[in-house]
Amino acid sequence: MTLVKTGSVTHSVNMDQRFIEPAFTPASGTLFVKVPVNPAEVPPGYYLLFAFDAQGVPSVGRMIRVNIPASPLALVDYTPVIGRLGSSNFQLSCDSEETAVGIYGNSAGTYVNRVGVRCARVDPAGAWIGDPVNRGAAGTATGAAFEGPVPGTSQSAAIAVAPGTSSTSSRSSVGH
Repeated sequence: MTLVKTGSVTHSVNMDQRFIEPAFTPASGTLFVKVPVNPAEVPPGYYLLFAFDAQGVPSVGRMIRVNIPASPLALVDYTPVIGRLGSSNFQLSCDSEETAVGIYGNSAGTYVNRVGVRCARVDPAGAWIGDPVNRGAAGTATGAAFEGPVPGTSQSAAIAVAPGTSSTSSRSSVGH
């Protein structure tokens, strides 16, 4: 079995390419396909579904639509601890219905003296609900203030950290 995403081309680039080989179970002449529930693995949209015979010959493709599940599985991909070894840790986190969409803090030239997480509520499609809010910070509030998005996020998509999760960082990463 294979799923091939129909794709979407913009500016001569197809950013929606996917080729997935989902698990399946044959029973009484029927194949039951288990599509992964993680929307990062199988984004919603239209796919061509192919079955292969014993000789590896594909069937005629059938168009199917994959939706986001009611409770999507959001895996966290982050570095849990940064800075030098042997320092005490602090924790930055968003509320349970929020996701991390940015950072804020203070910087004195080449050093970050204070860092905090910016959080926003998101809908099932990943769009922000309201404006981001600052949640907690560690370090000293000296130097020039800064704020910015988490790389890869925007007003329409926030996927850096799963809702209700937190990231632990090393205190030595702020200040000297």
